[in-house]
This record gives sequence, C-alpha cells and structure tokens, in this order.
Amino acid sequence: MTAPSQSEQRPSSVAILGTDAILAALPVSAVQLAHACGALGYDMVFPGSWGDEIVARQCLERLGQHGGRPAILAACPHAVQRLTKSGTDLCPWLLELAAPPVAVARYIRAAYGNRPVHITYIGACPAGTDTSIDARISPAELFASFTERDIAPAAQPTFFEAFLPPDRRRYYSLPGGAPAPERLAELQPPRALVELDRGDLLIELAQQLLSQQDVLIDPAPHLGCVCSGVLAAGTAHGARTAFAALEPPRANGPVVEHALLQMAEPMSIRSPEATPPVPLDATTTSTAEPAKPAEPVEPPEAQPRPLRPQPAPILRLGGERAIPRAYARFRQRPASRTDSRREPAEPVPPPPVNPPFDVLPEFSGVS
Repeated sequence: MTAPSQSEQRPSSVAILGTDAILAALPVSAVQLAHACGALGYDMVFPGSWGDEIVARQCLERLGQHGGRPAILAACPHAVQRLTKSGTDLCPWLLELAAPPVAVARYIRAAYGNRPVHITYIGACPAGTDTSIDARISPAELFASFTERDIAPAAQPTFFEAFLPPDRRRYYSLPGGAPAPERLAELQPPRALVELDRGDLLIELAQQLLSQQDVLIDPAPHLGCVCSGVLAAGTAHGARTAFAALEPPRANGPVVEHALLQMAEPMSIRSPEATPPVPLDATTTSTAEPAKPAEPVEPPEAQPRPLRPQPAPILRLGGERAIPRAYARFRQRPASRTDSRREPAEPVPPPPVNPPFDVLPEFSGVS
C-alpha cells in the first residue's frame, strides 16, 4: 500500500494561545486550557510566549548594531501605527520587528517543514490577520465552542502525562516580546528597559529620546498590547508582572530553536495614509473565515461563528499632535529665528546623526 501524497495528508491542526486567552480563562490554568483545546480537536497547542522569545532575541541582535543611543521597540501593531501615523520622524529610533503571534506562526511552519499545518491564533492581537496564520478566533469564541461541545476547561488535568508539552518558560523575553532586563544588561553597552505605561505617551517618549541614554523604550503596554497582558485601558501598569506570576520559573537557556527562522519579514513601516490595523475584542472577529480544527475531529456545528464586524476603536493619545513641543528641539531651526514660547535655559546639543532607516530588519538564522 502506497503512502498518501502530501496533498492527501490531513493538515495538522495547531493552536497558538495568546496571552489574553490565558488571562481570560482564569482561574483555569494554561495547562488546563491546552487540554481543553486538545479535546476540541487541535493536535497541538503552542504558547504565545514562543513568539515573545523570538522577538526578544531579534531585538537584542538589532540593539547590538544600533549604537549607544535610545531605541524604541516596535513589535506591536498598535505601536507601529501610533508612532508612524504622522510621519517617519521616529524611524531612526525604531526597531521594527514582527509581532509575537506572527513570529511563532512562522516558527511553527519552519518546524513542520513540508508537512501541511493549519494554524489558528486564539487572541486579540491585530497581527492575527497575517498570512502566516490561517485563522483567528477571540477568546470568547473559544469558550463558546467549549460550551457547545460540553467541554469543561476547569475539569481538565493540571499537568501533562501523555506527551511532552511545549516549553512555556522564558529566557530572553517578557510578555509582549520585550527583552528581559538581565538580557539587556549583557549587551555592550548595557541597556535599561523603559516601559511607557502611564502619563502622556508622546511627552514621556520625547523626554526619553532627549536624555540620550542607553535605553530600550517599549510603548506597547501603554497602547493596549494584549500580548503584554493588557486587557483594558488603564491597566498597563503592572500587567506584565501579573502575567509573569502565572508562568513557570525562567529557563537557564534558550527554549526556542532560533536557527529554524532563517527567513521572516518584519511588518513594513506604515505611511501616514496607511489603513490602521483592526483590533479584535471579545465580541468582534475578523471577516476572514474562523478557525476550523481539522475534520473529522471538529464537527461543523462546533465551528466558531463569525460575528458582525464592529468599527475599529481609534487610539487618541495627546490629541492630534504628532509629537509634543519638547520634541521639536530635534528639528533644526534657522539661526535668526527664535521661539518665544519655550526656550531652554541652556543650549541644547544637536541630536546624534542617525543612519537612514531604509533597511528593515529580518529574522536571521542563529547558530
């Protein structure tokens, strides 16, 4: 009997559990949630933290080439949209990388090689519409599927015994893809992580850039990055710490085979006229076909049902200003012109000369 051809093979149905899906399931643990997804029909469930690990590793590599000046992590679609919607002034400081859900989806495809795989992302990150992901469902839709199939996540085992599960520990990353402080301290020169999670984003960002210190600035939590553990406006402060408390202890070495990712494209920098990403919340799903775990495990009636799309929320921080007035010091003014509105007490040194931001980063193979 001949083996079935690749086109006749049943694709492996895998799911990526986003940070917000794990938080929405509490007090059900991540292990119980993975078991419930298996009962729903998924062959394998991967943690979204793998995407964080890949993004953090790539960020560290880029920082090694960035020089001794502030850098802004732009791995969240909300951050890319907010920081580039009014122009490209901040591009010399941006480290733009693929979002964590996209990074882990590309990693899974690289790991499966030529074997067919159907990837479902369970979460609200706007990057779930990337072509590397076959379907995206919200946590609410997942729980509705559990109800329809009479699957009780809280009744699932709290440990794995039938197979070795994917490693959920972290080495390089924090939730959302920012490098851990201990990894940043290993760089030359060492850097500190600055999370913009309170106050006026634009003013705080300008102050950090003016300081010219060796820092990595992460605005994603302030902008509602669900991968960082932020579930609602005003909850950014402490969100990462709260989610990290639910995870296993940190690993002593890498948990992801970074050498598998020898080709992966980052998100392109968006022009001011570009259409903003459409966030997905608990009551809104994308217009794409919802997730369908492989037949015959998942019957048609148990498939997630598409809901009517709702208008995307508009992020408004600091009004319609592209940058605060403090940031205007970066711009060169004629020597004969003065500004009576706000003159510094002492001369402000000119900004460092930055190379043109015309080459976007790529995921590169790491030995």
